[in-house]
Amino acid sequence: MDTKELKPLFDYLDDKFSAIDERFNVVEKKLDILQTTVDALAKDVKDMRDEHLVLYRRIELLESWVKKASEKLGIPIPN
Repeated sequence: MDTKELKPLFDYLDDKFSAIDERFNVVEKKLDILQTTVDALAKDVKDMRDEHLVLYRRIELLESWVKKASEKLGIPIPN
């Protein structure tokens, strides 16, 4: 067999691999978009968690000040 006889087979395989390559590129782009979205979401969750911790600490501090003030003023704090 020479290359002239195999040319139709090579052309067929080139078309098939080209189609597979195009589909792979589409999937790769979608995965990139998904990864970017997940990264942004993870950052938002981390920022929210950090903010929650700061706010929790501030509430603890204010609560301790209120307890000290209530003891000095003789006013009970309702639960």
